[in-house]
Amino acid sequence: MPPEKICPLCETPREPGQRFCEECGYDYVTRTAPPGWVRPSPRGPTQPTPPPAPPSVPPRQDPPVGVSAAWLAEIVPDRAYFDRGDDGSAPFPADTPPRLVALLGNRTLIGRRSRSRGIFPEIDLSLPPEDIGISRTHALLEHPAGRPLTIIDLGSANGTWLGDGLRRVERGVAVELADGAHIYLGSWTRITLRAR
Repeated sequence: MPPEKICPLCETPREPGQRFCEECGYDYVTRTAPPGWVRPSPRGPTQPTPPPAPPSVPPRQDPPVGVSAAWLAEIVPDRAYFDRGDDGSAPFPADTPPRLVALLGNRTLIGRRSRSRGIFPEIDLSLPPEDIGISRTHALLEHPAGRPLTIIDLGSANGTWLGDGLRRVERGVAVELADGAHIYLGSWTRITLRAR
């Protein structure tokens, strides 16, 4: 029997070699649901809805009223970085507008969401277009008030790279970043950091 390409329970795409569904915990090897899993009740017939039109203005995540963020992260697919890699498993997501995320608090996790593992990164690269080259907990930005902004690779599978020369960030080592710094990770993701 060929391997399943999507989870039969929650319809989440399966990554090659993945044993458990990242969303609901379905076991692809034993073909069993996780303990306590209950199939959602059907809501009746539904009409297919067309995908939403892309926004004319890039979405912006502003800090809540009364809270200031010292840094913004601009997330875009980078064609030149994608072309340097060897990951032909997914097409390059052309015509994707930039996404802005305000860095709030002292730390910002970069990764891909997994409800089953309780992973909810502030910079969530599982949002469309999902970059499957990103680890669930890929890297951490630390930005405490009055201290330099740093990045730490958390042991990602594909590494974290800085600048146009693609200097690798060593696992567990904090590297200081400046305004305008470029972070490359996954198959095509570039994050540009901007001081506010």
